[in-house]
Amino acid sequence: MAAQVNKKFVIILSAVIATLVFAAVIAGGLALKNNGGRHATRGEKLIAEGNFEEAYKAYARAVNKDQTNVEWLTAYRDLALKTKPNTREELDKRYRLYLG
Repeated sequence: MAAQVNKKFVIILSAVIATLVFAAVIAGGLALKNNGGRHATRGEKLIAEGNFEEAYKAYARAVNKDQTNVEWLTAYRDLALKTKPNTREELDKRYRLYLG
């Protein structure tokens, strides 16, 4: 005798699998989006254009994503020296950054 298919179980199982696949795709997309490489690339383009203030901000975002990338840290420090801080607090922050 052939066993009957439990339709409710199949529907729930399909929904759970679809939800897990959707969550994996979203997590993968966020992991790719949240890397500092795109900010560093934007910073390089802004340096080439001569817009050091915006390049400084772009490298700040890149360094925030990955504090171990020496190339980004060096560019961030160099840009801190090429731009003029607006407040005394920002000046102190950049000075401490430069000292290391």
